[in-house]
Amino acid sequence: MSFFRRHKDDKSEAETPRAGPGLEILEAMRESVIIVNSDLRIAAANSAAVRAFGRASAHLEERRLSEVIRDLELHKAFQTSL
Repeated sequence: MSFFRRHKDDKSEAETPRAGPGLEILEAMRESVIIVNSDLRIAAANSAAVRAFGRASAHLEERRLSEVIRDLELHKAFQTSL
């Protein structure tokens, strides 16, 4: 189960700043979505990302992006965008 679905199930939408229609859209996407923080650690991943990387969502969250995605150019793109 992804962060988005678990987060929505665990708390009511009024209790969490991350709740809202955006989460439902991200969770419904077929494309993998990974959200990273400024330290390039994974903060969240949708179900498609969990399936793509073959790990449980809990195992993706808080990992360094470099532990999950080994593409140096992609890492540079993330660093540039932050």
